[in-house]
Amino acid sequence: SANIMMKNAVDLALGAILYWAFGYALAYGVDPSDPDNVNPFVGTGNFFLIDMHDPASWMFQLSFAATAATIDSGAVAERMQFVPYIIYSGLMTSVFYPVVCHWCWDSNGWLAKMDFHDFAGSCVVHLVGGASALAAAWFVGPRIGRFADKGELVVTVVSGVEVPLPTVGGQKATDSMPFVVVKQLNHGNGELETRTAHSSSAPRWGTNLKFDVALDDEDNAQGGGKKVKPEPKMKGGVGVNWTTVDDWMNHRASQELSPHGDGSRHDMPPEGGRSPSMDLSRWANGSSGGRGSPRNRNATVFEQRFLMLYKDHFEAFTSEGGSRESKVMYTMVEKVEDWGKSNILIHLVDLRVLEMSFPTFELRDQWLFKILECWRMRVSPQMLSIQVIDEMSDTLIGQGRMTIYAVDSSDPEKFKIKTFVSLNTGGKIEIDAQYTSPQRMTREIFQACDPNKLLFGTFLLWVNWYSFNSGSTVAVNGGGIKLASIVAINTTLSACAAGCFSLFWSQFWTGRMMVEPVATGILGGLVGVCASCDVISQWEAVIIGTVAALFCINLVELLNRLKIDDPCAAFAIHA
Repeated sequence: SANIMMKNAVDLALGAILYWAFGYALAYGVDPSDPDNVNPFVGTGNFFLIDMHDPASWMFQLSFAATAATIDSGAVAERMQFVPYIIYSGLMTSVFYPVVCHWCWDSNGWLAKMDFHDFAGSCVVHLVGGASALAAAWFVGPRIGRFADKGELVVTVVSGVEVPLPTVGGQKATDSMPFVVVKQLNHGNGELETRTAHSSSAPRWGTNLKFDVALDDEDNAQGGGKKVKPEPKMKGGVGVNWTTVDDWMNHRASQELSPHGDGSRHDMPPEGGRSPSMDLSRWANGSSGGRGSPRNRNATVFEQRFLMLYKDHFEAFTSEGGSRESKVMYTMVEKVEDWGKSNILIHLVDLRVLEMSFPTFELRDQWLFKILECWRMRVSPQMLSIQVIDEMSDTLIGQGRMTIYAVDSSDPEKFKIKTFVSLNTGGKIEIDAQYTSPQRMTREIFQACDPNKLLFGTFLLWVNWYSFNSGSTVAVNGGGIKLASIVAINTTLSACAAGCFSLFWSQFWTGRMMVEPVATGILGGLVGVCASCDVISQWEAVIIGTVAALFCINLVELLNRLKIDDPCAAFAIHA
């Protein structure tokens, strides 16, 4: 914030000097020696305000020029050096903005002659500043880690328990110096190691080993130009029951979670992703639902369905080869959890709950891990190989494997696990592991700003907007005060309509009324109404604010998808 404020101060200080010397002349200047020689593209005189007869005009126009320049500072926050920014800001105030200003607001400009109307600067100030901000943000690139495509896995080798001594020449070595090599068996085959102290009786473990966790790319489009239907990640018979959140909450007290702490004992699903066949006839009659209490089991009826898991959704069929009964996109899934001894609960954002039942918890775990992997692609199981090697004799003491899952965590994007990995020669290694997904890393590094400060800044801008819009009447006599009042009413209605729309839009799409969309939408509504706030009716101001907020909120999402880093939504708001 201090960096942005410093840049804004320089925008005004340097911008005023340059606008005095060159900017105003390029925007409104006329050569005093040849006043009839006008240029429709750029002003030709009054440099350094020589022979300029309207000082108030320069002072008023300077505020618009400085505003256009300050828009860039938010778009390149935290990643543009000070000197290049000063140069860029100076060019905006002295060249870019004045030229566009001449086109639109000077009576000799080519757009002005075509009756182009922009009362308070929607195009001249905000669109120019927003376009400049977009170009700058794209050119300098995103902040480091802003759009992370890799997560992080930190493995800590805590200690060894009853690790056997190596055998050298048929005898047990007494001066062993074991160390551990941790290999990443998926996502890049990384290999790191931790070493012990020189005493085998009191080894010093505890080294943190960091692995980058890249996203799987197993679903690339197949060549030949023909779209091939993807193979399901997993398929098989499942007992299903649809219920509601209220019903689920009534049974919450009877929950019996299954053990998942030892990640090394869970295997991946069978080759091909198909679960073993199951007889679900005893699930269909409601006699056993896998819930904790007999009352719940008797009240729950599970119907046999054939389920197919895909990368972005899953489908339920009446039978294998039968008709499709339902399709659920993972974007509709709010939470996935284990339930009872052998069930899975899938909570949807529309307050429905899908409960799945399995004959054994082992089979349930296979489905649960695969659902989690598909639902949150960045929380795929992490497979590690643990090797204990004696440094003195360069002998392999023992090895084992483990797989880390996110099942037990309430936050699958960041979770910890503590487990023991058994070695094939006896003994075991105590492992602590922490996984952080790319999304979580991005959020932790680039946390959203304080909502109190965001709303306070929005209110400040909103109040000051009246000085720009109503002040653009440049007069209070001859009907000027009445026009300023009309402009103020339209400005208010547009901003309020944008704020209301943003509030309901946020609730509809995210299920929460969030601060950021509301603040962004209000500012978008203020920008959108600037051009025509002097000539439109009040209901048109409401429509303009609503449409402006719609575009503004979705532009923020579009830039994120395009990986263009605009921290303050400068382009989305001002364009």
